[in-house]
Parts: sequence; C-alpha cells; structure tokens
Amino acid sequence: MKHQPILIISLAFFSVITGYLLSAISLVGRAGISLFYTQYQFLKTWWQG
Repeated sequence: MKHQPILIISLAFFSVITGYLLSAISLVGRAGISLFYTQYQFLKTWWQG
C-alpha cells in the first residue's frame, strides 16, 4: 500500500498526456476515425479516450 499514491499520481499524469495527444489529433486522423473506424468514435473526444 506504500506505492499506491505513486501509482495514482503516475496514472493521472499519463491520462493527462493521453488526453492532450488525443485532443491534438489531426484533421485527417479525425476524418479517418469518422469514416473507417466507427468503433473508435470515443477517440474523437479527448476525455473519453
């Protein structure tokens, strides 16, 4: 249980980075997700990815 705060902080850090990277997806990437990968529609909103 000593490592739990470190784990929570690292998960929060990586989720913020992932959210930023998903929010910076290009127009071509968004079009590809919309047209071809309909099961990945959640990637269009950064907080769901």
